[in-house]
Amino acid sequence: MALLAKQEPEFTPGTQFRYASSGFAILGRIIEVVSGKPYEQFVKERVFDPLGMRDSFFFIPDDRRARVASVYRKQDGKLEKWREIDEYTRHAKYSAPEFGMYSTAEDLAAFCQMMLNGGTFRGRRVLSRMSVAAMTANHTMNIKSAVTQRPAYNGLGWGLSGDPIDDFPLTSPGSYGHNGAFGSLIWIDPKEGLVRIFLEQLLGSGSELDIFMAMAGAAVN
Repeated sequence: MALLAKQEPEFTPGTQFRYASSGFAILGRIIEVVSGKPYEQFVKERVFDPLGMRDSFFFIPDDRRARVASVYRKQDGKLEKWREIDEYTRHAKYSAPEFGMYSTAEDLAAFCQMMLNGGTFRGRRVLSRMSVAAMTANHTMNIKSAVTQRPAYNGLGWGLSGDPIDDFPLTSPGSYGHNGAFGSLIWIDPKEGLVRIFLEQLLGSGSELDIFMAMAGAAVN
């Protein structure tokens, strides 16, 4: 937080939108201050446990470490493990709300299904219906993206469909999701009742996401 507080704004607030993971770091610290609990403990109690997400962590238990997929990057035309990241995970002290969660497709499916259900999962309410609606509404109305200079479509923590040029293929209006730095993606389509989950651990990925999104959409009758 001390480091982030020194950053200067790139533009006047409310005039443009740019995704910044630092916002999630700040939100994580707010949660700690308000709840009086470490971020990872709060999320486990409020999200992971109610959804049965037994393979989701911010700090990897020793008995699960062998199951963690390594991050790869391309060097001189070849794939190699990004060993500095592997080493970081072994000694991390910071829960990293903005990048530090480890999970599986099965666990993420439970979370996505909860969102698709309007905040419930297997009869248990995790988020209020109004919270889900607020999270998935467009909060950047009439604001341009600082990257594309086209209208921005973003909720609270979610990217929204809406840009005909930048949208993933075969996605419905009102669908939303989030993708990670190394190629992972979750995408929720309420109109079709569809959840898409794609997990990749590669810096500088190519068109894999678009191909996956098109294949998944084409499979829907």
